[in-house]
Amino acid sequence: MRIQPEIDGASVVLIGGFNPTIFTPDWFLKYDVLSQEDFDQTKIKVIHPEIADFQNQWLKVQVVGNRFLAETQEKPFIRIHDFVLMTFRQHLFHTPLQQLGINRTVHFNAGSEANRDKIGCALAPREPWGKWGSKINSGKGLKHGGMRNLIMEIRDLDDRSEGVIKVIIQPSSEVDNGVRVDINDHFEAPEDDDSVGDTDFIMKTLESRFEASHARSEEIIAQIMGLAE
Repeated sequence: MRIQPEIDGASVVLIGGFNPTIFTPDWFLKYDVLSQEDFDQTKIKVIHPEIADFQNQWLKVQVVGNRFLAETQEKPFIRIHDFVLMTFRQHLFHTPLQQLGINRTVHFNAGSEANRDKIGCALAPREPWGKWGSKINSGKGLKHGGMRNLIMEIRDLDDRSEGVIKVIIQPSSEVDNGVRVDINDHFEAPEDDDSVGDTDFIMKTLESRFEASHARSEEIIAQIMGLAE
């Protein structure tokens, strides 16, 4: 990466069928998915039949009926890979899983408002907007216009039969002169009318594709950062 992100995070998202009340820090400690040190640092936001939400120094977990999220902003990101694999391959292997997201989020300072505009103009040129487009970047502060939300997708992928890589780029609300890049690397289990999910397929995909997914995300992020030069 050409610019060091001020915020850099990774997450694993699973879509399936979950009982949020299972996902307590005590359960993760009991089965050695969390260490005693991690457990002692954990703060519970809510444990309820409809949602489980807690976090410690390096990990955030949020579970609702159809969605499981494990998120971190602390490297090495492989720790969330290990956390999810241990949870669902070793212990909750009966949980029906249909979809997997291997995700990255970065916020980086482009260096100046002009540099941030340079990125926006490269990705969303003003010229096709004609006379109206010439005024997009006018104004200062809250009156300053420009690109606000760009989504790009690739669906024809060699490493899966179903799925998508989605990149979302927008101004950062947390970093001065900042750009936020979200990358969702999405996989889906093959459809089977006799099955509610394929947990083994999802876990094998997470294990085999995690590092390659992050390497590709690094390339995409570096490409976007390079537009500020």
